Formats: sequence, C-alpha cells, structure tokens
Amino acid sequence: MELKNQADNIFYNNKKFKMNSALHNLIMQIKNGKKSGLKMIQINGNLSNICIDILNILQNEGYIEKFKQNTKKNIIITTIYLKYKQNGQSNITSITKISKPSCLIFSTSSLLWQIKSGLGLFIVSTSKGILTCNDARLLNVGGKVLYSIV
Repeated sequence: MELKNQADNIFYNNKKFKMNSALHNLIMQIKNGKKSGLKMIQINGNLSNICIDILNILQNEGYIEKFKQNTKKNIIITTIYLKYKQNGQSNITSITKISKPSCLIFSTSSLLWQIKSGLGLFIVSTSKGILTCNDARLLNVGGKVLYSIV
C-alpha cells in the first residue's frame, strides 16, 4: 500500500487520483493566518473560481477586509487581508468543513438555517453557484453545504 502526495495529485498503488486541494489550501491558509494574528496572507498560484467566489462571500459578509490578485513573472499571487475587531480578535471565530468526500451533506432550500441566530453563515454550492445560506434561501435553491463560518 503505497501513498504519495505530489502537488494536487494523490498516488495510491501507482494509480493517480486528482484532488481539488486549492479550496482546502485556501481555508487552511486563512485559519493559520488567523491563529498567528497575521494581517495579510499571500497565496502563490492560480486560484479556482470556487476559491474566488468564497473570497467574495467572505469579503461581502465582513469576514475579510479585501483580497487582490497580482501577477509577478507569470505567477499569480493572491493577497488576502484579514479583518480584526477593535479588541484584536479575528472576525472569523471558526471555519468548519461540513461536506467531506466520505460524507456529503446536501440540503434543500427549506432546510437551510443560520448558525446561532444570524451570527454565522453556511457556504453552499448550488446550481446557481457558490452562495451563502441566506442567498440560497432567497433564490429557493438547495445544494451541498461546504463550510460553516462563525
């Protein structure tokens, strides 16, 4: 039983399985930056459209200050500016992955709920794109629940 992890590929018994780790890498970078008290995080490489959609949601909901993408020597660098409260605590208390490859969680529009009476949100992958639970409820669409953010 041979396991090797090389970039975004996983090899199991010399068979190649493609994994989308860009989203997981983005979330882990944000978590680690928050724990370290960093004001800015830089991610090298091109981010997928899902990552950009999630960054837009985090910015619109007030969890991050802003993000921007620059190109240096044909390498795309994404800079994420984390947002902190006046007392120095991060606006993001926790980010939890809900759907995993071993256990996918889907929800209809009527079952989408808010965390702790509106203090957090769920990010949902729908047929209309990546949405917050409130937007999915307004559009009356359900989908795969990706993350909860408090």
